[in-house]
Amino acid sequence: MTRETTKRAITIGTIIFVILVIIGYAYITSHSLISGPSIVVTNISGTAAPAPVKGVIYGSFATSTVTITGVALRIQSISLNGSPIEIDEAGNFSQIIALFPGFNAETLIGKDAFGHTTQVELDLNRE
Repeated sequence: MTRETTKRAITIGTIIFVILVIIGYAYITSHSLISGPSIVVTNISGTAAPAPVKGVIYGSFATSTVTITGVALRIQSISLNGSPIEIDEAGNFSQIIALFPGFNAETLIGKDAFGHTTQVELDLNRE
């Protein structure tokens, strides 16, 4: 290899490296935008929330009220059955709801700054 060929190879390698670093940085910083909003229900009345089955969380309770707690990720606003819920800077929320005897369908809806929405259905039964 001549000196000129070596110089050209180093220049091309450096340019490719810089481009890959820029692409990696852009992916990491935009991942939350690409992922969209997310709601994770962590606790229902002091017990760990069961894993969702086809997007629905099921539970059975003997009390007339339950407290739903969780984390809203990448969300600007969240509501439970259309009523807004307050979230802190970390995205944590907690809401007390009344359960009527029998089946109760509750819906958490989160919306991000770009208008994307996500929802979690809660099918709660009061025994």
